[in-house]
Amino acid sequence: AFLLDRKHFHKGIIWIFDRLVIGVCITGACIRLGNLMNSEIYGNPTTMPWGFLFLNNGDQYPCHPTQIYEMLYCLVGFVVTWLMYWKGRLYRRNGLIFGVFLEIVFFTRFVLEFIKLDQEAFESGMWLNMGQWLSIPFIVWGVFLIVRAFRRPLDADAALAPAPAESNTAKTSPSAKRTKKPTSGK
Repeated sequence: AFLLDRKHFHKGIIWIFDRLVIGVCITGACIRLGNLMNSEIYGNPTTMPWGFLFLNNGDQYPCHPTQIYEMLYCLVGFVVTWLMYWKGRLYRRNGLIFGVFLEIVFFTRFVLEFIKLDQEAFESGMWLNMGQWLSIPFIVWGVFLIVRAFRRPLDADAALAPAPAESNTAKTSPSAKRTKKPTSGK
């Protein structure tokens, strides 16, 4: 699909990512719901009232439901990217929506990794775990895309396209907008 789109519309991969990430956020939320149902990838023990007891794993103490936290930031990411695209028309800044998506997902993942249990034994002595190390390049890339989006001019095709509400008035000629004087029937 990318090759067909690029050949006919001359758009880059970042242009496509700006549009794809809106649905990716919903997909991420569904995946985290599956993690919750399977009692996997949960957090450290907690005394908070919303701590979950994951009985399938033999835990006898409540733990942070990090799957729910991650599901929430995916849903927030969906709302933010959707509003940026449909209400703010920020798709005109190539790479901005994708950059904001990367920041939301990977910055919150970086922070949440502090309250997650180690996934692998080799992570036990590390200052930052593997998920945090893998998040850093995406956080940097997101900042780069956001800065670049504001330094570059608006996407020429998108800037010329009228907003949906403006499309009907833009097609009407100036003479058609004038009202005709009523004529007398005499």
